[in-house]
Amino acid sequence: MKSTKSLKKAFDFRKTLNYGNFSKGKYVAVYALKRKKTENCEENLFGICVSKKHGNSVTRNKLKRWAREAYTNCEDTLKKGYLVIALYKKDIREDYDSGKISYELILKDMEKCFEEIGLKEGIDAKWKSFLLVW
Repeated sequence: MKSTKSLKKAFDFRKTLNYGNFSKGKYVAVYALKRKKTENCEENLFGICVSKKHGNSVTRNKLKRWAREAYTNCEDTLKKGYLVIALYKKDIREDYDSGKISYELILKDMEKCFEEIGLKEGIDAKWKSFLLVW
């Protein structure tokens, strides 16, 4: 991860999940919250949440690796200074066990979520009117 550190503090997780913008894809829900100006806004903090309900440790670690790699591939096109969390949905376990899911599906899902939230560079015009109403 070039300009990203991992999100570790429980307070930051709660704050992002409660107050951040979110978008839900088929397999992944992505939450994002703008960091304060007083913090180091040159980099994003990225966190991943995979529950024990998603499978054994091998499965959970593979899902975390996929999310981390998908984020790394999209990182050059994302805005800086955000707290970003990727949450896997419950439905992923059946698809993973049957072999229907792959890294490419996770990548497409996360890219779609980043665009819907407005984290991609150059998407501001679409979301300025939405944010002004909100």
